[in-house]
Order: sequence, then C-alpha cells, then structure tokens
Amino acid sequence: MEIGAAYHGNMLSILGVFIYGCTASLHCIGMCGGMILSVTVCEGDKKSFMWKKQTAYHLGRLLTGVLWGLLLGFTGELFVLNPYFKKLFPAVCGSLMIYMGFSYLGVMDRISLPVIHKAFLKLFSCIKARGALPAGILTGLLPCGVLNAAQVYAAGTGNVMEACACMIAFIAGTIPVLVLLGTLHAAITGRMRRITVKISGVITVLLGLKLLGKAAGIL
Repeated sequence: MEIGAAYHGNMLSILGVFIYGCTASLHCIGMCGGMILSVTVCEGDKKSFMWKKQTAYHLGRLLTGVLWGLLLGFTGELFVLNPYFKKLFPAVCGSLMIYMGFSYLGVMDRISLPVIHKAFLKLFSCIKARGALPAGILTGLLPCGVLNAAQVYAAGTGNVMEACACMIAFIAGTIPVLVLLGTLHAAITGRMRRITVKISGVITVLLGLKLLGKAAGIL
C-alpha cells in the first residue's frame, strides 16, 4: 500500500511539473523568444532543416535537464540521508517554491539578477554559432525564475530518479509552444502571458505545499 501510494504521489508530482512547464512556456516566449528564434529559425532555411535545428535545440535542453536532475537529486539524497536535514530540506525547498509562486502572483517582490542574465546572453551569442545542440544545452543553464522553481522542486524530492523525471517533465511541457513559437508569437498577447504567469504561480505554490506536506509526513 505504501509503495503504491508513493508511486501515485510521484506520478502526480511529475504531472504537476509537466503542467507547470506547459503554462510557463508562454512566459518563456516573452522572456526568451528572440533568443530561441535566433537559433532555430533563419531566413532561407528549408522546413526540413528548421525541424532538424528545432529537434537538436530541444534535445540539448532535455540533456541539460537530465544532468540537472542527476545533480539536484543526488544533492537532495545527501541531505535527506542526514536525519536532521531529512526533516528540514523538503520544508526549505517547499517554502522557497511558495515564495517564488507568490512572486509570480505579484504578492511578493521577485529577486532578479540582471548582471548574471546579461553575462549569460553574451555567452549564448558566442555558443549559438556552434549549432542548435550546444545552444540548447546552454539554455538549460539560463538564470530563469520558472526554471529555477522546477529545479528547487527537483532537489526537494530527495530522489535522483524522481528529480530527473521532474526536470524532463518540465522541459517536455515547454516544448510544444516553443516549437510553434514562430506561428504563435504574434498571436499571444501580453495579457495572455501575464495570465499564464499567474497560473504558473498558483501551480508553483501548490508544488511547494506538496513539499511541505512531504516534510510534515517525515516529521
């Protein structure tokens, strides 16, 4: 019974992260749309070549997601092996996610690091000339709030496999809209993006509460 409940709980978490990725993807268009288009869409490209670049770019993002999952999951496991951190770590991650969710909802001020973001853009402009795959790998290192929330949740699981699954689910959720970016960019208004940011905020808070519930269960 406990194994079955844990399995269903993990699947629910992964589904929640996937839905979070779907809603966050519209925010990604506003924040990173130009950067993504500069890598995957060039005038004169044949459709087949465009699809190859799209595939390579998102494979790069998925690869970075897996690496993040391994790193964050392993880090989380190290913390939860300690009986004191086992009680504290999910609670800290959950509280941080709730803060992030409230910042998306406009309830709290959001922490921003513009200097790091500018440095990343300069690095990205150099890397993208090497191809869509390296650019996709680098995008996974972007200092982005919605990505950071997924990373915090992955770490809070305290499990390598679940952390990897969560990061893959998040990135997979962003792919459909980003693939259709060229078509949808003009159609998606600022109002629609603001609404999806609010939805992402609600989901982030709910995922944070789930981590707090996990911490309470451990206690």
